[in-house]
Amino acid sequence: MIETPRGNLSQIMHFLNTAYSIYLNKRQERVGHLFQGRFKSILIEADSYAQKLSRYIHLNPVLAKIVEFPDEYGWSSYREYIGLRKPPPWLKIDFVLGLFSQDRIKARQNYVSFVLNTTSHDLESLRQEIKRSAILGSPEFVDEITTFISPDRREDPELPVLGSLRGRPSLNRIQLESDRVLGRANKYARDSVIFISRHKVGYTLRAVADYFDLSQSGVVKISRRMKKLSAGNGVLRQAIEEIEKNLLR
Repeated sequence: MIETPRGNLSQIMHFLNTAYSIYLNKRQERVGHLFQGRFKSILIEADSYAQKLSRYIHLNPVLAKIVEFPDEYGWSSYREYIGLRKPPPWLKIDFVLGLFSQDRIKARQNYVSFVLNTTSHDLESLRQEIKRSAILGSPEFVDEITTFISPDRREDPELPVLGSLRGRPSLNRIQLESDRVLGRANKYARDSVIFISRHKVGYTLRAVADYFDLSQSGVVKISRRMKKLSAGNGVLRQAIEEIEKNLLR
């Protein structure tokens, strides 16, 4: 999880892909690429997702079955977060810990509890959001970023993630198109918007839940139900396809 106040993400990745790769190959007496393919970046709204993302990163060695507990993995910053090791100058832990408490001791205790009491559903939910979305945040944050990207704006190499958001229809536009195709009174109108927003356009679970004032579990249930209904109902499936076609035209 990296914050780039200077907007120099591409410089950082260029260093990793060249200078560091050369250094490591020489030290390890090996040849070839250290990393393969272009890096993928997810733009996040820190206030909303910093806690979850930090937890997700620190639990990766556990999920990979490398260690049983996150503090056992030597390359993780988890030890610095919970006070077992002094942070290096480049590692900033104050922001995330400050979201748990302004008292450092209590913040660390709360963070340990937050990480160790994580359920598999918590991790899978975030993993799916990361997989499907280029941006994680509130509907307001998504709208702000989307507005920032005008259709004629040049691609920014520092923000490659924004390219996938260019031209993405807003939730309000998806709802209007659904009302137009299905009719506002249609019992599937709202649920079609939820299904399309999640599975066709790539909005996050939280964004859709907040927009419709629903729980995230409610959005998941509706999405699953609509997927099953559209598979067995040709008329509904055609309507959803028409909505999607009109939105992404």
